[in-house]
Amino acid sequence: MEAASHTVADDAPEEFQNMLQKVERSSPRVAAALRRAQENREGSLKRWQDDRRIQGLDHLLAYLEAASRFVATYPRLSKIAFLVQRALDDFEVALEATASGTNSVVFDAMRDVLEIEYLLSDFAAKPENIERWLAADDRLRSKEFTPASLRQRKAARLGVKSADLPTAKDYKGHSQLLHVSPHLHPFALNGIMSNRNGIQLASCFWDMYLHGAHLAAGLLELIAQVTGEEVTDDQLKVLNPNNSLQMFMSVRDQVKEEEGRFWDHVLAE
Repeated sequence: MEAASHTVADDAPEEFQNMLQKVERSSPRVAAALRRAQENREGSLKRWQDDRRIQGLDHLLAYLEAASRFVATYPRLSKIAFLVQRALDDFEVALEATASGTNSVVFDAMRDVLEIEYLLSDFAAKPENIERWLAADDRLRSKEFTPASLRQRKAARLGVKSADLPTAKDYKGHSQLLHVSPHLHPFALNGIMSNRNGIQLASCFWDMYLHGAHLAAGLLELIAQVTGEEVTDDQLKVLNPNNSLQMFMSVRDQVKEEEGRFWDHVLAE
């Protein structure tokens, strides 16, 4: 019988441990931190082999990869294709942070995605703001394109108060996680978390699925507004290969139901 093919990846765990032992001789505390993160990753990978949430996020990454290329084909949108790529990078960072046990990094990355969502919504409502934002100096950006300014414009379009936008509470929550506070947050303790409970782990997925869904919707709205037409079936095949968005949203519905059950239980206590 022919021996199974051998790859560099097969040696990765052993090689990592060998390198870690070398680091440990001179820098034991650094090695200890790296070991905790690696142990978390290994445990996560064992649990995630058939995890529907991971499969759904893989579909989201496929959608964002295609969306980045798709947006780049439109002259009025090509200059902001990097925002889609940036969001994709944020989700990759969040996935790695979820695996390694650094929940605070997950929520920080999703705060970045939320700010991209604000920009896409603003650009969809007023496409000329794309060039205005790109050409703006720091002073103009800090005056007209901060998250607070973007929320105020959206609230004005909807005829509501800025504080009443659902995303206002979300952004406030992310900011509270980011800034130093005397109060510990149960979902996002800083540092490399060992022995996370199920809710601490699930909350990472809740946030990634929330912002993944909002970002996807914002992209479709922006494309429709800027091009002046609905996305055609042929275009959708390019933008959404293998129905990646539908596959992601299907899992999103399940994740949302799971989160809803948790909060119902909390409120009932």
